[in-house]
Amino acid sequence: MLDQFDRPIPDDLVLMPNIEHLTKEEIKLVDEADWYDADGYLLVSAEAINHLSEDTLEDATGIKLENIEEIFHVATCLHRWNYDWGFYHA
Repeated sequence: MLDQFDRPIPDDLVLMPNIEHLTKEEIKLVDEADWYDADGYLLVSAEAINHLSEDTLEDATGIKLENIEEIFHVATCLHRWNYDWGFYHA
């Protein structure tokens, strides 16, 4: 599977972890990882965030990644987070 720049997308994408359960170091780790937007769901490589989340999109919603037409890489400058909203992008 490729992103909008024809770069390979990791095959271990998971939903973002719940920010309320993370330390500042873990938040930094998640913020520095590559993020992907799949139909409005924010995903990240489980390996890149040391398996802080194991929740796949399919497990959480029933939606299979292969059924999503396009998955977009989210530029690092668009990464946002706060303790009220969790992780999101501009």
